[in-house]
Amino acid sequence: MAWTNSWWFGWSPILLAEQGHIVILPNFGGSTGVSENFKNKVFGQVGSVPYHDLAACMRYVTHNLDYADTDRATAVGGSFGGYLAFWIAGQPFAQRFRAMASHAGVFNAAALAGSDVPDAWRLFFGGLDSDPSDLSHACERWDPARHVAKWSTPMLITVGEKDRRIPFTHGVGAFSALQLRGVESRLLVFPDEGHFILEPGNVLRWYEEVVGWINLHTGINLDNRQGEHM
Repeated sequence: MAWTNSWWFGWSPILLAEQGHIVILPNFGGSTGVSENFKNKVFGQVGSVPYHDLAACMRYVTHNLDYADTDRATAVGGSFGGYLAFWIAGQPFAQRFRAMASHAGVFNAAALAGSDVPDAWRLFFGGLDSDPSDLSHACERWDPARHVAKWSTPMLITVGEKDRRIPFTHGVGAFSALQLRGVESRLLVFPDEGHFILEPGNVLRWYEEVVGWINLHTGINLDNRQGEHM
């Protein structure tokens, strides 16, 4: 999906902007709202087209927005964005981020047979011509789990235990990998939520965790900021 001029309490960038962050929301290749060709660019290239578009976006911000402190950048993503957080963590681009947060992301792509839409993932990872009977082979090339040895960026992971789109065990596996590598990490499991965090109290907790994690790793101290404005 593309970022649009709309609001949804599940992902509200303005709440991050209110903390003092500059929020960049690129519609990378594979997003809707441009053309069918643009949307279909992601099929079979899930770890390439979006990755390079995001890297190009960061280069643009670095060279053209003088007020943006890209040395304190962080990355947040959910669902496919959560997958990208895990994928980026094992790539050179991860060095640009002080921390990342992933919600409901794909970690072990070969295990997507447990999803409620395995054929959709086969198209994303393997492309339009991939073999429907061989999901694990289609997912192999762009599997974040294969690059765990390169993970070093602090990571917050959130999941809903009732998630059928991307089973919550993906997040648990990613957290275990981070812990085994000694990488600063935190896991938050919502037992009563699915792919989306919907219960108001849980939404509040999710924002507290994500915003707190980002502020911690970018050096934003809200107590001090509030005191300065009193």
